[in-house]
Amino acid sequence: MRQLGQSLRQRRQSVWQIHFPDEARLKRAGFESISYCPSIFHQHRYQPHPSQYLRERCTGHWKPDWAEEAGTTAETVAKTTIRNCSYSLTNFFNWSDSVALVLSDAKYDDVLSYQSDMIAGVWSCKGDGLSPGTVNPRADEACSYLSWLASKNLRPPFVVPTKLTRIIHPRSRKATVRRIRLGREKASRQSLRMLTLPSEWQVQDWLATVRRSRGVSKFHACGTIIKTGLRSHELCMLPVAYWPSRKAIDDAISAGLAEVTMPLGPTKGSVKRVIAVDVEHGSRVRTWIDNDRPSLALTYKARTGLPEPTRLFLSDAPGHEGTPLSQSQLYKCFKLDIKFIWYPHLGRHYFACTSLLKGIQHDAQILGHAPRDMSPNWIRNRGEYWLDMQRRQLGHLSEATTELYLRWIITHHVLVNTFDEWNFFLDGESLETQQAH
Repeated sequence: MRQLGQSLRQRRQSVWQIHFPDEARLKRAGFESISYCPSIFHQHRYQPHPSQYLRERCTGHWKPDWAEEAGTTAETVAKTTIRNCSYSLTNFFNWSDSVALVLSDAKYDDVLSYQSDMIAGVWSCKGDGLSPGTVNPRADEACSYLSWLASKNLRPPFVVPTKLTRIIHPRSRKATVRRIRLGREKASRQSLRMLTLPSEWQVQDWLATVRRSRGVSKFHACGTIIKTGLRSHELCMLPVAYWPSRKAIDDAISAGLAEVTMPLGPTKGSVKRVIAVDVEHGSRVRTWIDNDRPSLALTYKARTGLPEPTRLFLSDAPGHEGTPLSQSQLYKCFKLDIKFIWYPHLGRHYFACTSLLKGIQHDAQILGHAPRDMSPNWIRNRGEYWLDMQRRQLGHLSEATTELYLRWIITHHVLVNTFDEWNFFLDGESLETQQAH
């Protein structure tokens, strides 16, 4: 296996680059299936083989024999997926250049060296070791590309050692067998870190900044993440027709209900579900849909020549009116002028944990106690109950995610000051205000 030194740390100026196409132009030209598929350039020169590989990955016509999804029918992959593939591929190409590795001669041990360098921080912009969640997909993509080259007779056969792994579904407890690549980095138990979530006032200040800097549409989109727990791709793909009607919202308000239902799916795992939407948030978004969204959709149609978009959240930025909100744009909103760790999936965790905390508060109050007066076992049992109630809302929850939420709840039960701070936040008053009294 190739041994590498600190001198091979990832360079800031990469010679392999990604070019993202004009989607609207390609759609008008009849190439909708690959309209968002990037191309690869080396020193500003188009590279046909990596670019062809990405197109076949995008349309689902290339799936390596060793991959767990091999054998399924061709299916176009999502924009975020193919973009992640392109980022992983160029990262591997730049690493290969730094170690003078010729891809036609590369062996599986070279991919393991690439993997090890990322784990050790030798191949990392900041010199910090990368997580298995980052490292494994990159190494998988490297193996996929080298296998593709072999399938096109552009290099000798590339052998990827694999094993069959039995996986237990966390909810149904049914076992499935998958084939995975040998030598993948394993996540340690320590990787199940404690969630660090912003306070309620931090989230509200951030939302106000989004509204001021990015507009009402993105403000409502970001608010929907933290009010419903939707995944970012579920939010961006959400059809406008799914949002509760004005009548459904008014009926819920008349009945004294705090929530109104909304269908969702198929999404992750092709599972349809019905979720609850806070009625006040649902009403605000419905007003935006009825009053502001139609003009954005018409502007998009006039500018691009394409049909009016059916997705719910459309950009209201000058020059981009009506463009459906993308995951990358949503991510940029979460990174807007903040001083804490924050991104869309953490917004989903924020919704889940605050919902759990409210449920536990409710149960403790019925017994005439505060949550801090209850035992850790009681906290965990009630937390599991409320998590089970939230599963339909959140969709599939792995055992690791379930444990992550429960650890957050238990820790905030044990650390009384922190837990009390969250109680005050949920009541709408900050800890500093309480102490001032």
